[in-house]
Amino acid sequence: MTDEEKVKERSLRKYICKKNKGEHEWGEPIVKYRAISYIYETPRGEMHSGTLYPEYKLKCAKVSFFSETHCKHCNKKATNYFSDKLK
Repeated sequence: MTDEEKVKERSLRKYICKKNKGEHEWGEPIVKYRAISYIYETPRGEMHSGTLYPEYKLKCAKVSFFSETHCKHCNKKATNYFSDKLK
């Protein structure tokens, strides 16, 4: 066997899980941050608020949250951020 045949090929994945033979096994996601933002049309202009005001006209509402999950074997952390308009 030559030296070239002994060399192992590099992994195509950037971060592999060494304890689980290359695949991460993710646990349950934990919500770290969540928020609802309301945008109102007022006589003075736009108003952004975190509370609901029924006396102003609602222009749109945004929901956003941040979640975090860990690999069960190597404890690598993966984070997700979700944001979307409701109206």
